[in-house]
Amino acid sequence: MPWPIGLVPRKYLAAQLRRPSGLFGRLVLAPMLNRRNAAINIAVLRALELEGGERVLEVGFGGGDLMSRVLLLVPGGKVTGVDFSRDMVDMAARRFSSAVGSGALELVCAPVEKLPCPDASIDKVCTVNTIYFWSDPVAGASELFRVIAPGGRLVIGFAPRETLERLPVTEHGFAKYEPDDVRALLLDAGFCDVSIEEIEDPDGVDCCAVAVKAS
Repeated sequence: MPWPIGLVPRKYLAAQLRRPSGLFGRLVLAPMLNRRNAAINIAVLRALELEGGERVLEVGFGGGDLMSRVLLLVPGGKVTGVDFSRDMVDMAARRFSSAVGSGALELVCAPVEKLPCPDASIDKVCTVNTIYFWSDPVAGASELFRVIAPGGRLVIGFAPRETLERLPVTEHGFAKYEPDDVRALLLDAGFCDVSIEEIEDPDGVDCCAVAVKAS
């Protein structure tokens, strides 16, 4: 990673990637994540197949790059952003104050295992580069299934084990998944029609998992 990120202790950087916080999280990591995740965010956005008026949830929005794109594509809809980091929620509240004020966007600090959404209340869900940090993957996948309405869609962007193992920072606190692991996790949670697309990435290959909740 380029300076100054390359000079940051790996264990500290891994903790920040899990939950960005403080000046480093706001001023360094959030902008870096927006740049680094741009390609996979675009792939996830395309896979969501968004339409106006839909209810969309993003889990772990970080610097807000994907959320800004989603807001533009669901006029008349409602976007809910959930992040584990209070600092990222507060930063997004300032950046997207107009959308929050109009009711188009709701921001909540919560983990994926305790989503603040009623059953079957969301049409589309997306999350990018968060699955490594879920404290309970089974509970997280079950929560995503719970909140999605019948016929709704989930898209998860993630780097597979082979890609993560090229990055020394992932030695600290990253759960590493093969594509088949993610597919099995989603099928066990109740999703159907799970497909996984590979996306070219500067560090190797990223993946985009798409799953549907049966009508």
